[in-house]
Amino acid sequence: MQALRGIDHAPRPRGRQRRAPPSVPGAAGWAHRALVVLGLVAAFSAAAAPPALPALGAAREITLSGLSSGGYAAAQFAVVHGKDVRGVGVIAGGPYDCAMGDLAEAMTRCACTGDRCAATTPSVLATRSALRARGKASLGRIDPLDALKRQRVWLFSGGVDDTVPAANVKALRDFYVEGMGTPAAHVHLEHRPEAGHGLPVDDAPGAGACGVSAPPFINDCDFDAAGQLLGWLLPGTVHKTPAAGELLAFDQRPYLRGLAWTGLANEGFVYVPASCRAGRSAGCRVHVVFHGCRQASLSDDGSGGTVGRSFVERAGFNAWAASSRLIVLYPQVMPHDTGLPLPYRLNPRACWDFWGYTSRTPWAGTQVTHEAPQIRAVRAMVRALQR
Repeated sequence: MQALRGIDHAPRPRGRQRRAPPSVPGAAGWAHRALVVLGLVAAFSAAAAPPALPALGAAREITLSGLSSGGYAAAQFAVVHGKDVRGVGVIAGGPYDCAMGDLAEAMTRCACTGDRCAATTPSVLATRSALRARGKASLGRIDPLDALKRQRVWLFSGGVDDTVPAANVKALRDFYVEGMGTPAAHVHLEHRPEAGHGLPVDDAPGAGACGVSAPPFINDCDFDAAGQLLGWLLPGTVHKTPAAGELLAFDQRPYLRGLAWTGLANEGFVYVPASCRAGRSAGCRVHVVFHGCRQASLSDDGSGGTVGRSFVERAGFNAWAASSRLIVLYPQVMPHDTGLPLPYRLNPRACWDFWGYTSRTPWAGTQVTHEAPQIRAVRAMVRALQR
């Protein structure tokens, strides 16, 4: 007790004393505290966020490629902004506006991810896509279709792909050659009977067997799809020799401002060869790679973690880009599960939007036009590299 009394040496007044009420900050005090907290949050976010894309003065014409939903996204971008696209590579993907804004169509005809798979006749699917493209072009919602006649196109299908039928890839070939008048000599269709659903690579670490259709959807087929498609799209300019380059993370959010909901992640990636750095970038081109479903950096890797940089490091494009003065842009979608049976914003596997999940009215077709949020965002990223 003596020790406790020694804490307070002041004499205690006798009698019952009224305690002063606790101090409560006024409006100004609360405002000051809120500003301090917001400032700390902003400072932390700024420190944690990667930088924006570098201005590299890249060439105006671009090339594109993608796998699965990314293949559909690449094909859509190539049609929507045909004047800007020199060539497109599509692996396990189909023709423009395949789903027509219908999730059921996307899951049963464009891809076999539902309870059943609808049979596809390539010529019928190609004709339907060509008609829809002409309709949107007539309204000015996509670029004039004459631009597609000069594009170079590289396509890949697998004989044991149980997700996207080989007939859909053939339909994309027919869309270009029969529907758009692209010279057949400009379109290459590679079919490998032993290949499953994935990006074919030649001896990449952690790749699956050639015939599987499972994560990470990078399949060791003793075939370098990245090198083959880049060589076809940019003949005579692509080489694989030792050269320096850097894979960088960048903040995607500045390119989403003012857009409707895009479903894109906060962070994307870009590979920049040393020869394309500011001051030495004249003549460098941009190649955009659209990942497939479950290949985004935030996707579940099936082992309790996330995919991270696995796809962007192992897909095979960077090794060719380093000595070819080719900037490789890897935009990223985020997984988003609304918990509702409605298609709007429902994208738990981080697929690119080829059926309309970014729109409340997907049947209107906004997702395959100049107004498409994802297409506008990726185009803004490309424009940043071209500055």
